[in-house]
Amino acid sequence: NAADEEKRRGVVEATKQLFDARRAEGKDPFIAVVLHSLAFGTTLSYVTNSAEQKEVSQKQLEMTADVMAHSLIYWVRDLFHAGLLSSGSRVFAMTSEGASRAVPTYGPVSAAKAALEAHVRQLALELIPQDVSLPRTVANRRHSAPGLATAGGDLRHEARVGQAGQVGKPVIERRHEDVHAPAG
Repeated sequence: NAADEEKRRGVVEATKQLFDARRAEGKDPFIAVVLHSLAFGTTLSYVTNSAEQKEVSQKQLEMTADVMAHSLIYWVRDLFHAGLLSSGSRVFAMTSEGASRAVPTYGPVSAAKAALEAHVRQLALELIPQDVSLPRTVANRRHSAPGLATAGGDLRHEARVGQAGQVGKPVIERRHEDVHAPAG
């Protein structure tokens, strides 16, 4: 379970030991890419009209957010403090259209994905001085390539798929309202 604190810390410590051995040999290893893609949560409705339909419980709602969103913070923080992330490291977080769209019974996951996107923006801001970036990768059924967000703004790279399945010319759109570096 990637959201389990003890297992996460064990993985981080084992990786740190490997890197420390390489550093003793004069090497300078760091984790170049981290992919946070945890899809474990409930898809029950918040409110139903029927006694036969289950509604999401507080425990299920909290578990969904903890696994799918908050675990990103814990992984990045542990990797950072262990000295495993360095200038040029990139942390990708898989989100979905559900973060900004209402979909029946998707409320708990939608809330978790919205929280994940907020965490990405905040971590990107806080890690700017260390040159660690957090591009946000959006799984999107309508396009074949993911959208990417960087600390300098939102960079969406969409590839359109033709009828024969060929990828067309990418479309790039920049939005700067998502993340702003502090002035000064």
